Amino acid sequence: MRHLLLSLVLAITLAGVASADILEVPDGYATIGAALAAAQAGDTVLVACGIYHESGLALVSGVKLFSETGGAYCATIDAQGSGPIFTGADLVTSTRVNGFTLTGGEATVGGGVQLTNSSPRFENCLFAGNTATDAEGGCLRVSGGSPYFTLCTFSGNSAASEGGACYFTDAAPYFYGCTFRSNEAGGDGGALWLGNSPATLTDCQFYENDSDGRGGGICLADGSDATISLATLFGNYAASNGGAFCCVGSAPSISSSTVVENSTLGSGAGLYAGWTSAPILSQVIIAFSTIGEGVGVDPATSSATFSCCDIAGNRDGDWTPPIDTQAALNGNLSVDPEFCGTESHGNYYLQIDSPCAPDNNSCGVLIGSHQVDCGIIATEEMTWSAVKSLY
Repeated sequence: MRHLLLSLVLAITLAGVASADILEVPDGYATIGAALAAAQAGDTVLVACGIYHESGLALVSGVKLFSETGGAYCATIDAQGSGPIFTGADLVTSTRVNGFTLTGGEATVGGGVQLTNSSPRFENCLFAGNTATDAEGGCLRVSGGSPYFTLCTFSGNSAASEGGACYFTDAAPYFYGCTFRSNEAGGDGGALWLGNSPATLTDCQFYENDSDGRGGGICLADGSDATISLATLFGNYAASNGGAFCCVGSAPSISSSTVVENSTLGSGAGLYAGWTSAPILSQVIIAFSTIGEGVGVDPATSSATFSCCDIAGNRDGDWTPPIDTQAALNGNLSVDPEFCGTESHGNYYLQIDSPCAPDNNSCGVLIGSHQVDCGIIATEEMTWSAVKSLY
């Protein structure tokens, strides 16, 4: 009987594998849209390298959409301003998009991608030049679900209100190894806006994003108790509060991160906490803010807790009230972190005698997102103009 049951299981499994198809574009289907319309859960849509002028593509739950090489510069989907590139609802985690440049999406909200209650995986994708003309989510608007983004770049996207690149509400997104650069929001969250969304961000970079409101890099709102580690935030700007981070009713955990040369016309060039927020920071460098103090906290409603952090060289002050009482506690510092060089816009590796090196501070830990090694040369980020020149 056991052998019969095992045979039945194997037969069912093999039948399932056999039923999965590979739908090729353009050899088998003229367009990506046609291939997706024909695909079923378990199928793979394989797209040859090239440029595809399509929009309003409905992702299918359980279907994998791969470019031929898996690299972002192989296949480009350009919506040419005719709507969002992708839409999706109730997508399961086996739904994948791998190796595309997604550009030219334009919609009132969610210019590039619009997802509802969905948990797809995006890998090796470049989201560039997408626009939300009236409201939130320049390239991505997500309501519900837990989507994954791995080794993706978000560059040159814009939104009329919140989330120049991405806007999440009631979701739990995960980002690993992603870069956000030169995104703009007319409201809060120059690159990323989180509302009641406990995101996880690991080894991500936020460069030169702008907000006309709060949170030039990231705005964490309404219970977005995110976990952020190994992040680098450089040159972000907010017209209101929080040049890099702004916490609005949230208690994120931020660790092993480097926050450098950010600015705000309000309070907290590196971090602002207000509206009943309570961020916890450990092993974080907040340095060299060009406008504003390093950290701003509304003492009437909020708090911020620091351990093994270095806050130094910020134009309008470092350990300013109400966080001044923590300056000499829990291994905190206020000294030059001694980067290998900030001129390269990203070389925040540490000199061997840096006080942020594990051997040189009382905590005995690495402070910041970059290790001790001036022999490493930071990779220069490619601009969207340079990307377009490849085609």
